[in-house]
Amino acid sequence: MDEFDYSIVCSKLLACLTVRLREVLEKRFGLNNQKPQTLQELGKVLRITRERVRQLERDGLRKLKELKNNKEKEIIKPVLICFKKYLAKNGGAKRQDLLIVDLAGGVFSNEIRFLLHICGGFVFFSGCEESRCFWAKDKKTGEKVKKIINGALRFFEENKKPLPIVSVFRFFSQEKKSLVVSALQIARKITLGPLGDYGLSEWPDVKPRGVREGAYMVLKNEGRPLRFEKIAQLASGLVGKNFRNQRALPQTVHNELIKDSRFVLVGRGIYGLAEWGFQKGTVRDVLLDILKQNAQPLTKQEILFAAQKQRIVKPSTVFLGLGDKKYFARDEKGRYTIRTA
Repeated sequence: MDEFDYSIVCSKLLACLTVRLREVLEKRFGLNNQKPQTLQELGKVLRITRERVRQLERDGLRKLKELKNNKEKEIIKPVLICFKKYLAKNGGAKRQDLLIVDLAGGVFSNEIRFLLHICGGFVFFSGCEESRCFWAKDKKTGEKVKKIINGALRFFEENKKPLPIVSVFRFFSQEKKSLVVSALQIARKITLGPLGDYGLSEWPDVKPRGVREGAYMVLKNEGRPLRFEKIAQLASGLVGKNFRNQRALPQTVHNELIKDSRFVLVGRGIYGLAEWGFQKGTVRDVLLDILKQNAQPLTKQEILFAAQKQRIVKPSTVFLGLGDKKYFARDEKGRYTIRTA
């Protein structure tokens, strides 16, 4: 994007107004490093009513929007072109805070809001329960954003799980992809999760709210068991809004996961997910369960194969466990069963 000193642009435009109107707009929008003031606050400062402040603000903005002098128009023309290009690139709408970051790195926020108001042709939509504050190139586009948000909420509620952006694009195949992305960013109840999928903000796998949820997301993403130190490292790197500022300590992860039924200790300090078929218990418990599930005696190799699906365990550990005559019996063919007496 083009770079501007937005404060200088604002100062040149305000110089076209009377001192009174200039003062009202500067204080209302927080220009010149001031804090924006409410109608009530500004009315007390100027010793006039709130309604009079509102009138002066309206008159000042109207005069700036109606600039007729070519020299005055040239002041704002490059900024107007920049804003139009930016919104067009984003499908015609953009969340206000993201727009400000993109246009000026997060600074000049008050100046950019002010210029958007006076450039003309842009429509501001206040935040509500479903959406955050945003700007649109016109009213029609803004209303379309609201429809996309409502449709996306139904889409995620029906699917009941986070989904990649390509799935959302398929659902809104008639809409510009850039506008769909902007709408998702504007939506209050939809969030981009740490693993790159979109979903409802209330879902823990979209906004992990603690060590356990972060660890669960890590294992789901990796698709294989990991040592608790590695889980802690990866969990600390999640970019979820509610989790990114917490550092997951290895010992904390170890202590938390061992108490949660979703996680299974499948080796020394190594955790997997119960939903992958892993079961809690010692190696002996695993061996007993394997034999219970088989009507026929099993060889050592058959038991080892089955056990290594449940645990990250050395063959010697399995064979040592089978040697416990209190629990296991071996027939003349070297096959094993559970000792019954």
